[in-house]
Amino acid sequence: MSSYECHEEHGKEPDYEAEHCETYYSCHDHHGSLEHCPHGHQFDFHDKECHEDKYVYCQEQRKSYSGHDSHRLGIHFMDDFNED
Repeated sequence: MSSYECHEEHGKEPDYEAEHCETYYSCHDHHGSLEHCPHGHQFDFHDKECHEDKYVYCQEQRKSYSGHDSHRLGIHFMDDFNED
């Protein structure tokens, strides 16, 4: 099992590789351990917290962060979450 190198020294970072947003990395001294949100919750990439499923739009946030180097810097694109 490989370890995840966090970009921040401490805190939480999204698991960008996960198909669903139920996991995240808990970071300590730049080392990340994979954690799971409680049942019925998903990880919000912007807030860096687990919220009830109904408040997190997993596929939308995955699309907005995929392919952007900015997700590594913690930059959030609010326009990507606007509904048409």
